[in-house]
Amino acid sequence: RLRLRRAVHSGSWQTVETILQNHPEFSENPVFVAASTWLATALGDISRARTVFRIKSHLLVNKALRPCRVGELIKLDDKHLTTQSSIRLFTTVRDEAGRIPWFLEFYRALGVSRFFFVDNGSTDGTRELLLSQPDVHVFYTDTKYSEGASGMVWVNTLVNKFGRKGWNLYADVDEALVFPNSERDGLDYLTRYMEKQGQEALPAFMLDMHARRGFAHSKSGLVERDFVEAYPFFCADFRVEATFTAPHYEVRGGGRAHFFQDRTVQTKTPMIKGGRGIHFLGSSHTTSPAVISDVAAALLHFRMTDQFFEELKHDISHSHRAWHCDLRQVGYLTGEVNRSEEIGNPRIGFYENSDSLLRAGLISAPERYLD
Repeated sequence: RLRLRRAVHSGSWQTVETILQNHPEFSENPVFVAASTWLATALGDISRARTVFRIKSHLLVNKALRPCRVGELIKLDDKHLTTQSSIRLFTTVRDEAGRIPWFLEFYRALGVSRFFFVDNGSTDGTRELLLSQPDVHVFYTDTKYSEGASGMVWVNTLVNKFGRKGWNLYADVDEALVFPNSERDGLDYLTRYMEKQGQEALPAFMLDMHARRGFAHSKSGLVERDFVEAYPFFCADFRVEATFTAPHYEVRGGGRAHFFQDRTVQTKTPMIKGGRGIHFLGSSHTTSPAVISDVAAALLHFRMTDQFFEELKHDISHSHRAWHCDLRQVGYLTGEVNRSEEIGNPRIGFYENSDSLLRAGLISAPERYLD
């Protein structure tokens, strides 16, 4: 297994193929299953990768793949549902009324035509706010967030039912998707490009945003209008490693590493093509096999805000996340924090628009896309 991991990290498909052929006795091992899907993808045989994943997915023990139980999701709005081709966004929320107006405005401007929210027990007016929106469908569940695989069970269920045509986004309400020229071209241009190139999934990573003098020092009053204006700074110090599952690399570092020495995986895959049987896995940090786009995006992540520690306490008190997530939350709350008044890291950047990330090498696209 260690040799397999090393071979994948080095991109040596010949070595992976040899190991799999020489050790058929391990064919039911989760690492060997993941390596088999990686190998098929590396050889350009996505159909084979999907077949292996479908047949042996039960060996991977991935909670995101479990079927939604009868009555687990209850539709609250009376708006007509359609499966027509469009760009849809799916997400899960709990007590996020303060972020939702900005979130909806941002993604409407980007080109999302329909929103699907799963409310997981909000008590702050989130549900009522969502129900008042003309382009939002609202579902309710009282199942514990961790039992829903951080919401992926519910998102995958809705995507499979209502996202068979067009494109499907998954983003948390503290995330803003940015890709080359996204302000000018939007999702319509990006999805038409991906369609033309036969691409099925958009790779991205979470870029933690913060204020100049630390994550707890925004300009008063700006958050209600625009998170980007309130928290325009980011740390561009990242490390990238190859891995088994799509999008086949992991990103670590950024703001959380700067403030907390945290090695959390930042990779995400926020958009997939409908009707291809692709599943979001692990809060979209990975997906089932898919043709990955040569456009690389970022999700501006507005977690380290003035309300960061209060939100941590709220999360921990409800204990609705997986145990390892709760452990990380406690670590943020009690651990050593770099609270320096001035951030001396030379890799700190200032966000103005997508060009800021393009120049920093954090997002990218081939010339044929940029032309």
